[in-house]
Amino acid sequence: MGIRGNLHPEIIGKRTFLPPACYALTKEEKRSFCTSLSHVKVPEGYSSNISNLVPEGSIVESYIVEEAVEFCSDFLSNVATVGSCLPRFDNEISKGGRGVSVCDVSRADREEAHRLVLQNVDEVQPYIEKHFDWIKTTYPSKSRNHKWVQDEHYRNFSTWLKEKVIVEMSDSPNNVSQLLLSISHFPSFLVLKYQSYYINSTQFNTKDRDASRKTQNSGVMIVASAIQVASSKDKNPIECDMTFYGVIKEIWELDYISFRILFFFVIG
Repeated sequence: MGIRGNLHPEIIGKRTFLPPACYALTKEEKRSFCTSLSHVKVPEGYSSNISNLVPEGSIVESYIVEEAVEFCSDFLSNVATVGSCLPRFDNEISKGGRGVSVCDVSRADREEAHRLVLQNVDEVQPYIEKHFDWIKTTYPSKSRNHKWVQDEHYRNFSTWLKEKVIVEMSDSPNNVSQLLLSISHFPSFLVLKYQSYYINSTQFNTKDRDASRKTQNSGVMIVASAIQVASSKDKNPIECDMTFYGVIKEIWELDYISFRILFFFVIG
């Protein structure tokens, strides 16, 4: 029928040969493919350690041996299956860290972390809107410059919130929650730094910790609201949701006296 003539049997002398298919690999290509698999890193729990199945010489043979052993284990009592890993957590609210150390951080890093925490606490959201209104009322000549208003909010919101809560606390203390009172003050300069942390059955590692492990759990993704500007002279930025990807550099636990908040330092 003339279909894929390059795959038709070839008669050379008294012997018939089948040409290799497009997916057939040469010896060097097989070596390169297996080398890639032997160095691959996937998140913990995503799959078995594929690199162990490659130092075996034959991935298929290794899987056959594993399945045969697992089949036999079904007929033995008190024997765990080979291919299925036991769950690391007993419930969905497990959390905790490993490789912890107490560190003294700089004022700039502490204030930056505190600003980001405030932007993601529900009880603080009404105060964010009040602060924007206060800026526009206090500086009416600059209120049309949205970028300047955003920058002013970023620079001074933490201090403004602290003073605002102190005033409300003196006027009507019953209207100020303990969470709002604590979080309006800056966290301690002493933070707990972790190399690894577990939240809701998910493990997060720092990039340095992943470097010495067979799995990688330092990659993160978040959808967040971001300000978009066309150039440095753009005075009308646009706010929209964007997807950000990064790698965890450090894991902090900020101490607000009455509670602690986990914080990831991520590099893009």
